Amino acid sequence: VTGDDRIGKSTLLSLWAQNLTGFADDRFEFRAGHTLRSQTQGLWSAVLPREATGLDFHLNLCDSQGLKQVSELEQWRLFSANVLLPQVLVYMLINVFQNDQIRDLAQMAQQFRQLSEEDFGHFGQLLSPHLLIVIRDESDLGGSESLSAHIEDVLHSSGFAEEKALIRQVFRTREAWPLRELPREARTALRE
Repeated sequence: VTGDDRIGKSTLLSLWAQNLTGFADDRFEFRAGHTLRSQTQGLWSAVLPREATGLDFHLNLCDSQGLKQVSELEQWRLFSANVLLPQVLVYMLINVFQNDQIRDLAQMAQQFRQLSEEDFGHFGQLLSPHLLIVIRDESDLGGSESLSAHIEDVLHSSGFAEEKALIRQVFRTREAWPLRELPREARTALRE
């Protein structure tokens, strides 16, 4: 899971892991700060064995430091790890898919340009992760349009054409899921 700083990446991963393993306590938890200072530094990884989840495969959950709070070199390293390691890249944002997120995803997709055209043609489909955009909805914008359709509309609209084409080329399968805001009491309970 990657995205900007302080948007709930660690909490989301902890909840997914607890749901998959059935551990409803802190036996499995990505450290999450409940202050303005981020707890995650670099990239954290935890492998959930298939025996613990009931899935047909082992699951490697990776939590990434927020993208905007690190040096440029560290940011490029995070971009590389985030896009070249997973089969599913979860990119998390708040409310609206904006140009800043398009630039982030294009920079991650840029890592595939390190491959030769021949290698990208040969390995690109195998290496290219599925892109899942999780939109943490803290607004009342709602509407009837599906988030996945909205993301596709954005990726095919004018502006940032080169970046959008690169995103479409590298992330060949894409979808978006909403993550609705929890009531204040539920957020407080999660932190305890």
